[in-house]
Amino acid sequence: MSSTEFFSDESIEARINKAEEALDVLKQLTKMTYDEFASNLINVYAAKGALLIIAQAIIDMANYLIASKDFGVPASREEVMDILESYGVFPENIAKKLIELVRIRDRLLHSYSVIGEKALYEEISSIIEIVEKALSIIQREIRSLSTQ
Repeated sequence: MSSTEFFSDESIEARINKAEEALDVLKQLTKMTYDEFASNLINVYAAKGALLIIAQAIIDMANYLIASKDFGVPASREEVMDILESYGVFPENIAKKLIELVRIRDRLLHSYSVIGEKALYEEISSIIEIVEKALSIIQREIRSLSTQ
């Protein structure tokens, strides 16, 4: 099975929807002060979960684009973003921030190192705009596949 066969229109749409839902969670959390955010463990876990969902959805959809456009085979999740940057899909600033998101995903998922509440709060505040732009680009690129 090729990597593009793994994705149906419904599964791509589901990933986009889940990423947008998770993004809404981050937006709600950034309305809190840091003290409000950090005082409730539920907020911290909601932020971690939302980041994981967003990162994985972007990785999956980016891999789908790479396979669909025959851009090669990435050797790592980070290289996925580099490939899309090299082909002009992502501007450099978005690709670099998404690489940071992939690294945070790996740290959260595999417990490579602890991400403190302050760093987590700052990260969610800084990632929202980039994720919105990345999702918009991904959606545009996926729609363009169906017109080719």
